[in-house]
Amino acid sequence: KAVLTLGYNHFTFVSTSDSFSYLDRNAEELNSSVYFALTSTTGAGLEASAVYNYYSQDFLNNAVGYNVGPFVETQITSYLKLRASVGYQAINFATGGGVDDSSDASNPYAYILLSHRINAAISQTISAGHESELGVNSNFIVLNYVRHTATWNIVNHLLLGTELFYETGDDSGGIFSEDIQRYGG
Repeated sequence: KAVLTLGYNHFTFVSTSDSFSYLDRNAEELNSSVYFALTSTTGAGLEASAVYNYYSQDFLNNAVGYNVGPFVETQITSYLKLRASVGYQAINFATGGGVDDSSDASNPYAYILLSHRINAAISQTISAGHESELGVNSNFIVLNYVRHTATWNIVNHLLLGTELFYETGDDSGGIFSEDIQRYGG
């Protein structure tokens, strides 16, 4: 009836071009959730995470981020699953980096995710949401998005992933503050 999940992740981000080496960073993430089965196909719970990002160069500011919020999950059919969450997130940044941005993020987040297993070889998801994430030329960006991903099981244990997305966002400030619209695949 209840599932408690605790996790730790370490990420190392390394740019493939010297001109973007200021983005190189490490991140330490703790995450947790507690899930309660309400029926045989529906459950709800609480998710939370904390992440510490630290950069190799002194251009972007190191940051500690937190999020917490409730979620609901339901298995609509044996091939279709829906998950939705709302909550609060905050990202607190150190100061002094060359980006010249002293803003902290403090805002709600929300997302909805529909997962569909088409057959044994193909599955897809479509998601939409609102969140803050680390910026490229600023401390953070407030982002609205719609994404479609597909996973293709080409041969046993070899997967191919494809993605289509549309995003719109606003930088928090800094020397290159901008409003963006981006799409791709």
